[in-house]
Amino acid sequence: MTSLRFPPPDDLDCYVAVHEGATYGRARSNLLTQVAAIVNDSVRWTGAVGEELLQSIADDRYPARHLLASRLLCGSAREWSMAWPGLLTAPGVRRPLGTVYDGDRPWLILGELDNGALLAAPLNDARGNPRWWTPVVERRHVRIRASTKDSQVELAHLWSFPSSILVEGDLDEAARPEVARVVSTYYP
Repeated sequence: MTSLRFPPPDDLDCYVAVHEGATYGRARSNLLTQVAAIVNDSVRWTGAVGEELLQSIADDRYPARHLLASRLLCGSAREWSMAWPGLLTAPGVRRPLGTVYDGDRPWLILGELDNGALLAAPLNDARGNPRWWTPVVERRHVRIRASTKDSQVELAHLWSFPSSILVEGDLDEAARPEVARVVSTYYP
């Protein structure tokens, strides 16, 4: 995973944390897999990466999805802020690379990991294919630079970012209850 700009720690294995409805064979066109690097029941990193970047190991000691859910909507001081991490690929890496979210886009911070990393979901154009797990927020509720369209929050593609990434703007309070409801349903 050296081609990622925000890779998992080298010394940790990643555990699959996908929703059961998105397991291989059910998600026809999308081979992204939500994974989490975990140590002692603490999520240290997460990302939605292409399955071609993963190597299977026989180790299921951590309930990755449950541990990831416990870090969402946990009262982080930066929750509901918008982050601008930039590209997910390392400099010089040919794109796209095993992730749908190749461009510079805003990410909605939805929690924080035990190590202080910010847990965020990307915003995508709402004209695409909204699903029950991609809550749509109106443009007027996305308080960021150049907010010109309605967006959907891609909950299936969480990433963790260093707390030092640029944070600019936030999600209006009026939109938060619906997003929180969908987050709690998708990550029970």
